[in-house]
Amino acid sequence: MSQEILDRSDVDLRQQSDDTSVETPDNGEIAAVSVAAVTYKGPLPPPAILQGYKEINPAYADMIMQDFVKNSEHYRNAEMAELEAQIKESRMGQRMAFLLSLALLCIVALSVWLGNITFAGLSGGTFIVLLLVGFLKKNQQR
Repeated sequence: MSQEILDRSDVDLRQQSDDTSVETPDNGEIAAVSVAAVTYKGPLPPPAILQGYKEINPAYADMIMQDFVKNSEHYRNAEMAELEAQIKESRMGQRMAFLLSLALLCIVALSVWLGNITFAGLSGGTFIVLLLVGFLKKNQQR
């Protein structure tokens, strides 16, 4: 009896669910109906469920597999784009840090050449502190 219910289409099951009466056999036996729910975890349904889809329509299993392949490709492309953006951002940060370091070093050298030792010392100290902060931050992120 349960196999007959599974073989019916969704339309038949919807029509049957509207009828809430339970029929009892004439011979005094009690009829039992069992309902099973199947769950799965993962991107693809188990082979038994795919086979069930194939019995309904032979193209369904292929459609599910094609959708899985397309989603996997999209996911990999999105991850690659994110990784490329992170690399680009990191390179830009390195270039800016290099230019800032070069500018501060030029200021320190100019201050020493002009004889302003106090300003050169403060600028040099700031330069060293900024370098240390940059390196320490980078090491903490790892």
